[in-house]
Amino acid sequence: MKDREIRVFIVEADRFLQETSGQWFSRPGEIIFESFSAEDALEACSVERPDVIILDLDMPDSGGIEFLKNVFKGKQVPDIPVICISERIDLATKLVAYISGAKRYMEKPLERSDLDSFISSIIQVRKTAESRLIAIG
Repeated sequence: MKDREIRVFIVEADRFLQETSGQWFSRPGEIIFESFSAEDALEACSVERPDVIILDLDMPDSGGIEFLKNVFKGKQVPDIPVICISERIDLATKLVAYISGAKRYMEKPLERSDLDSFISSIIQVRKTAESRLIAIG
């Protein structure tokens, strides 16, 4: 089975952090989509269909939590893992993120190895699921 490209969507308000995160994923087989606002990201998700979303919870136009609620409420990106990133370390914020649909919560500053590890596990799960579907179909 030929591997398809991995579509990573970075929704980050800080341009420097977005560029840094984008460089982390600028490897062969990875396509990066970027957005600086939650509103634009919500629109783009239904068109681009990412494999994983890296979401800054501290977006200026509407919070990342609202983005999560809107994405999963409208089923625009069903079953697409969202990794929330934030400087906020309080338990309440983390719980709300998970309840709203986040698969992972990571505190800033990010550790590339942690992000890589989680995304690799997402990719492995997807490949396993796709290979099972091919075997069945």
